[in-house]
Amino acid sequence: MTRWLALMVVGLVAAQVVAQGQDQPSEAPATQVAADAEPSGSKAAKAEDESAKQATQSSDDPPEAGAAAAAAQQKSPEELAKEKAKKEFEETVARFKKVSDEFNAEIMATIKRKRDARMRRIDIDFEQRIGELERREAERRKSAIAAFERFVSRYAYDAEYSPQAMFRLAELYFEQAKYDYNDADEEFARQLELFEEKKIGKEPEAPVLDLAKSIKLYETILKRFPKFEQNDGVQYLLAFCLEETG
Repeated sequence: MTRWLALMVVGLVAAQVVAQGQDQPSEAPATQVAADAEPSGSKAAKAEDESAKQATQSSDDPPEAGAAAAAAQQKSPEELAKEKAKKEFEETVARFKKVSDEFNAEIMATIKRKRDARMRRIDIDFEQRIGELERREAERRKSAIAAFERFVSRYAYDAEYSPQAMFRLAELYFEQAKYDYNDADEEFARQLELFEEKKIGKEPEAPVLDLAKSIKLYETILKRFPKFEQNDGVQYLLAFCLEETG
């Protein structure tokens, strides 16, 4: 009986010890949870405050400014310095290109003025030379016409030399007629312009190409010298003159 009571007492003491051990660990986690709950609430409040600030800043500043500011905060001072130097270099290059383009344009304008002035001088000189050559050619043509006219008049029926002289004289008559016609046509154009501007009262008459002398000589060659070796050419030129005069 006494032994059984002792065992009962030992069992009750052991049960109390176990119960106390189970209660102590359960209190520690509760205390830890309470301790952890307070910082998490503080962190949440701080996060909300930061979000509110960022929202305010994003509503006040444009998206580009915010992105640029964020990118600038992420870049190192060396990178910022490089970007600044690059920007200054690009601006310098742009200014140089502008000045260079203006300088090139001025050079080209100067070259064009000098070239145009030179071309005007060349044109004037060329026209003067052409005029002098035409004057000399006209004088020589007149001298040749006079010489051939004297020969044909003196040897009108010489079968060996007269048809050749007449053929050449007809060509000279044709050249002289074209030369006279061109001069008359230029004068007609000037007079017509004055008439259209009502500076003269009478309308000028258009010039007419006069090939009568050449036509007469070609016909004479064909009739007087039917065996002339160049009669094929004479016939062709006669037809051409008749067509030119209508």
